[in-house]
Amino acid sequence: MISMFDIPIFKYKIENWTEVKATLLEQFKNSLSETVNNTRTTGGQLHTDFFKCIKEPSIPEYIIKSLNCMDPYIVRFLGEVSEHYSKPSDQIGVSSAWFQKQEENMLHGIHNHGAVGFSSVCYVKFDKDFHLPTTFISPFNDFLFGNTQYYQPEVEEGDIIFFPSIVQHYSPTNSSDSDRIIFSFNLK
Repeated sequence: MISMFDIPIFKYKIENWTEVKATLLEQFKNSLSETVNNTRTTGGQLHTDFFKCIKEPSIPEYIIKSLNCMDPYIVRFLGEVSEHYSKPSDQIGVSSAWFQKQEENMLHGIHNHGAVGFSSVCYVKFDKDFHLPTTFISPFNDFLFGNTQYYQPEVEEGDIIFFPSIVQHYSPTNSSDSDRIIFSFNLK
């Protein structure tokens, strides 16, 4: 069998997770204190500073500090991507970044991050016994029966994944009373 098309996903375990987590949670608290209206109700309900971050003329300091924690993994990812794509990875950069928190019964509905580039999710507060990872929806239905295909990567707290921005995905409902927090960014 030869696959005509592949949809890549890259996963890394963040080193020094205790220190990185503390920094990210501190920056997450900064994101909430600087955000006036941080609740999204379209496509589900969740807390996010996404809308504030994309409207700012410059990148907020708390986002820069958070991205600095991700820098080794962005560099590693871009190195691996440049092996598979013809464009040099030095033409790719962070175009947006944000935090997201799901409390009990909150979800993030089906969406994508645009037609070009990669997106990433860092699982900052994530208990795999209670939380579900990002769920991806295949652009190809099952060839035998026409069923929609889903993929949930095996992740745990301290993992970061990179995936094509065009792939539809969602964050399932948090059915626990434990908050689920992620840090996410787009590379265009």
